[in-house]
Amino acid sequence: VIDTHYTNPLINEILNNDITNYQLNIKEALNEAKQKANLIYQRFEFHNHYYHQFFLGSANLPYITWDIMKYKIAKKAIDSLITGKSSTFLMLFGGSSVTAGHDNYINQSYPYVFERRIKKSFQLLGIRLIVRNIAMGANNCRPYNLCYDTMGGSTDSMPADWYGWEQSFNCGKSRDIFEMITRIALWNKAVVHFSASGAFTPECKASKDTIPYISEDWSPEKANITSFYPSTLDNVTEYREVLNSWFVNGNSVARFTDPLGENYKGAGYHGFSVWGHSNNMCRDENNTVFQCSAYDVRSRCYDDGGLHWMTNEASVYGSDTGKGRSWHPTVGMHLLRGEVLAYNYINILIDAAYMIEQDLQSNKSYSELSNVYNNKLLELQTPNPLDKLLYCAEDDCGSLPQCYTNYNPHYHVNYTLDELIVGNHTGWNYVFKSNNYDPKYGYLDSRPCYEATGPNLEINLLVTISRNNSYMLVCGYSQKESLKHALFYLDTNIDTVNINNYLSNSASRYIVTTRRYKGDECTTLMNIPKGTHILTISTDPQHPEHTSSLTHVITFK
Repeated sequence: VIDTHYTNPLINEILNNDITNYQLNIKEALNEAKQKANLIYQRFEFHNHYYHQFFLGSANLPYITWDIMKYKIAKKAIDSLITGKSSTFLMLFGGSSVTAGHDNYINQSYPYVFERRIKKSFQLLGIRLIVRNIAMGANNCRPYNLCYDTMGGSTDSMPADWYGWEQSFNCGKSRDIFEMITRIALWNKAVVHFSASGAFTPECKASKDTIPYISEDWSPEKANITSFYPSTLDNVTEYREVLNSWFVNGNSVARFTDPLGENYKGAGYHGFSVWGHSNNMCRDENNTVFQCSAYDVRSRCYDDGGLHWMTNEASVYGSDTGKGRSWHPTVGMHLLRGEVLAYNYINILIDAAYMIEQDLQSNKSYSELSNVYNNKLLELQTPNPLDKLLYCAEDDCGSLPQCYTNYNPHYHVNYTLDELIVGNHTGWNYVFKSNNYDPKYGYLDSRPCYEATGPNLEINLLVTISRNNSYMLVCGYSQKESLKHALFYLDTNIDTVNINNYLSNSASRYIVTTRRYKGDECTTLMNIPKGTHILTISTDPQHPEHTSSLTHVITFK
């Protein structure tokens, strides 16, 4: 009997979220969205055109991204009217300890800041927004990027609509990885968002405001700001033009997306980076054109004539000591990342809401409107270039991956290593590695794995291969080349009746010789036949001192 060793955060999500069946209310949705847009506009003083350039340079996006998101939202809103049940919009924020929120409380991490700003607007359009932070500290991009769907709980019935990638500290120059996550997004007809890991931390004096502008508790009302930025349809339409102009002139995340070119534009790639570079959109304080990065036009400290949010409070972490590692965002910089993304998407949501409002006045039925929006999405996300690869290898990106792991977070109710193991696995012990799980701060990331040291220790896995002459990845962490001396045996087309009585010394098994060390502690096994098989991993008797580990098994659909 295999114990359940992993924590399933889906249980907590279900317990903590209400299950209200949200109803479409366009008037209230627009009101809520405009209130949140004004909050962000006033906090970061977007009326200051010089310093607003920082936000336009660091988080711009093209027409196609705007329109994909707009029609996704619109279709889901209309579908909720058709079914009488709330549609879902699933967003998976992946990445490193930056996104995971380390040195802060997890609810201070930017994915949940984003969620707080926009969730109610989605609800008022009849959509249940689901935000899942599946980031892990110091994770290898392979196999991690192949496991978004398993860890994030994306399923056939509720596929992810949005993939957030933040791993430039780990693989910021790996074009194959950029292509990998983009292809996974396209397979699910989703949008991909790239976020640079690094940014900056202000070094400024303390705020003199009663409530610092960079505080979660701040609001325009508490700061006695009476002006209100009107997010009218005209203003939203103009903002779409501005974001696209900045994108064309200097895509914020060009370092990640330029290698993909036009081939993958249907994934709506865009993102956030303070290093985003513009050729001729920037204007200095004398309105003279100059080349700049977003970082170049960040605000000065408030006491030096900059914006209110640029104070010492923006440099404080959420930990009990207020201190943290220099590469981790502070509470304030998480708030900035979350609100920048929320502001852009709130404007898209407002655009979608006005469109729905107008279209509902037509003679079209709900089903006809849903089809109109769906056809727009098909047009925007086609052609789909999944039949050719630019940088990523066939045995990584040839088809949609199916990942089995006990790593956390793990929102899928299935696809753990435990469910693959059959028979005895004496000598393969269950251990935790680099465990960041912390109930106090809320971190969910941890690395449970199986580990063995000694000769001839075997663990059996029941695997299903969907295509002939296929391949699979077997990975181990954190031992360097942990599977270097492992032997792999395959017993093909197994009768699964009484499978737990399987004896690994079966005479019908054979050793897999077509294998390749993949890097990032993964080994590719090739020429695997279609069917249900037993894969046995055995430690090598000639290297009894070597520790082998098992963290992931990845097959391909």
